[in-house]
Amino acid sequence: MLSNLILIREILLKLYKKYDIYFNVAFKFFFALIVFTQINSSFGYAAVLKKSPVVILLSIIAVLIPQIWFVLLVGIFSIINIFFLSTEMAIITGILMLVIFLMYVRMTPSRGYLLIAIPLLFKLNFIVAVPIALALFSSPASVLVVVVGTLMYYFGLEIPNIALYKSTELSDLPNVLIDMYKYLVSNFLGNKQMILSILVFIAIAVIVYIIRSLRIDYNHYIAIAAGTITNLVFYIIGNLILKAGISVPRVLFASLIGGIIAMVIQFMRFYVDYHRTESVQFEDDDYYYYVKAVPKIKVTAPNKKVSKINTRSFRSNQQEDN
Repeated sequence: MLSNLILIREILLKLYKKYDIYFNVAFKFFFALIVFTQINSSFGYAAVLKKSPVVILLSIIAVLIPQIWFVLLVGIFSIINIFFLSTEMAIITGILMLVIFLMYVRMTPSRGYLLIAIPLLFKLNFIVAVPIALALFSSPASVLVVVVGTLMYYFGLEIPNIALYKSTELSDLPNVLIDMYKYLVSNFLGNKQMILSILVFIAIAVIVYIIRSLRIDYNHYIAIAAGTITNLVFYIIGNLILKAGISVPRVLFASLIGGIIAMVIQFMRFYVDYHRTESVQFEDDDYYYYVKAVPKIKVTAPNKKVSKINTRSFRSNQQEDN
């Protein structure tokens, strides 16, 4: 069973390396298509942006532009949608997105797709895999993208409530914006579920990073299990303390799904044979070196040889025998 999984992994990796350009183009297009469709589903206030040709055209544009400009395009698309609901809300959203773009996205453009994907992963209940995977293959500081994405997700949930503040005249606009700001401070920043989620994700990233840095066998898989358990335990304890009203079965389901996804990502990234681990020691003029070498597991598909029978020569031999 395991050898078959490893064989499938090798085949998939070879296919991706051979056709990576086509896979990347397809990923960018369908990812953008899903993102714009979801935005229209959540904030579909602009009828023109909900038309299929517009969504497809924007998805094609997303294929041709870098990640950082894709994030900007998604932000503008969202702001235009919200503008048809509330001018004041569009201004607030524009300011927040500008701050996120200048202070984070511009500094880490390579994580643009992940930042946009986090609100979608929240909806699908797959978000737990993100802090685990980031801590496995990066530093704990990389969890900042999860924090920013979490803020974006919960801000999106509050948009219909904040948009209730509307100005009847232009002179009322400053007062309405101040009221919106007060609402954000009191309700949005005081959202217990959001605060608990951010704290749990930071805890997951720190614990996973510490365990995967240990020089022990199967450290990555132990770290994934620890991250999954951390999510479950911290959410339950935090829910009891803060009374955040989080569903425990939902947390359990999210923990299991997140752990499985992280396992798959780890398996696809690399898989090693700890049973054949070797410790190597050597030296030069200045240092002694102690190296632990763990070989990767690779399985190649068996070559099947098919012998072709020449029916003409076979018949002539039969005639000679007769």
